[in-house]
Amino acid sequence: MRAYLFGSALREASSPNDLDVLIVYQIGSLSGVHALADRLRKIDTLPLVEVIALNEEEECETNFIESVGAKEFWRD
Repeated sequence: MRAYLFGSALREASSPNDLDVLIVYQIGSLSGVHALADRLRKIDTLPLVEVIALNEEEECETNFIESVGAKEFWRD
């Protein structure tokens, strides 16, 4: 599982609209994704944390990481 930051937090570091996080996971590990997403959403921050999850195949098909310029910040 890997986590990436993207969106206004990278473009407008001083005043982002929210913290967009992408979680990329292996097929079959969805329960771990839900647990991580729940923990991220419970972080008491302003701006709020928004989580998107894609399995590795979906990310490859959509090329999401490259298309939005996401930056990896965590790897399990």
